[in-house]
Amino acid sequence: MSGEERGLTGTAATALWFIVAGVLTGALCGALLGMAGGRILTGYRVAAIWLVALFAMVWAAADLVYGPLRIPQRDRQTERAWVGEGSWRWALGTGAMLGSGALTRIAFPLWYVVPLAAAAFGKPTVGIAIFGLYGGLRCAWSVALLYAKRGKCDVSGYRSEPVAVPVLSRRYWARRISTGYLLFLCATVV
Repeated sequence: MSGEERGLTGTAATALWFIVAGVLTGALCGALLGMAGGRILTGYRVAAIWLVALFAMVWAAADLVYGPLRIPQRDRQTERAWVGEGSWRWALGTGAMLGSGALTRIAFPLWYVVPLAAAAFGKPTVGIAIFGLYGGLRCAWSVALLYAKRGKCDVSGYRSEPVAVPVLSRRYWARRISTGYLLFLCATVV
């Protein structure tokens, strides 16, 4: 049964491939980090988790009290040329870049917990779950914001208006919420 017979055409198919690419790329990153973490002795992993959680808790509290603190990041958009090469190419490429997390703009400090958590558990399956969920949610959130702004997941106007505009226009509150969640997660660990 083809995509057209199932009703997966146009913008719906683009959105689906975008999210699938984010999940798969995130899962691959999580598997690799989980395998790498498994090579570290458990005692060292536990100590590292506790120290990172303590640092992140203090950092998140300062971020909430004093306003957004600068975070190390690579401030990069996805390739605009992909839009002209077809919606499926844009969906797969952009979804993969967002799913990995570090290949595009990192607007929220919560992202830094994702690779650390994937490695800290020391199991590829847990890494896949953590990073795959991150990749899927990051892409699904972007699709939801595009639908809210344009009524569809249309990237045709991408050359004149970056797709990230709807996401970035809500960055302040999204960052506050994610930083609050980071504080909560770290407090539960510590």
